[in-house]
Amino acid sequence: MNFQDYEDEAAKSDCIPLTGREKLQFLVLGLNEEAGEISRIVKKLIRDDIVEETFLEDVKHKIGDVLWYLCAIARNSNITMSDVAERNLEFLTDRWLTNTGDTPLAGCRLKFYKTIPRNIIFKIYSTIKQWNCEGQCVRCQWAAGRRYCRR
Repeated sequence: MNFQDYEDEAAKSDCIPLTGREKLQFLVLGLNEEAGEISRIVKKLIRDDIVEETFLEDVKHKIGDVLWYLCAIARNSNITMSDVAERNLEFLTDRWLTNTGDTPLAGCRLKFYKTIPRNIIFKIYSTIKQWNCEGQCVRCQWAAGRRYCRR
């Protein structure tokens, strides 16, 4: 099944009686609710409250719900999911420099300007100078309780 076929079929089940921004807000809230359900299922898997087969079925169902909401949001915004997918693949292709492995993203290297430094050195300097005004200057009196002058 391609995106257009799914979008056409999914649109038939869209019976939300709202329009415009209200509908968009409703759809975004629904998307967040369903994404939260996926988080809940994963949390239960981590805690070993559910078996893996149940996890796979539950996640598949919720991903379907997320897909429905994504398509509804796209349709409400006059965007096709095919356009979204194409744009996302262009973005991913632009982001990754090479793909040398047999599995997706294996051996990929980020472009230099998109990498996170492996080592960072921080130098911290004190900018507060201590004065022996004994709290007599205006600034020390203003910053009551401090043992230094900010002059």
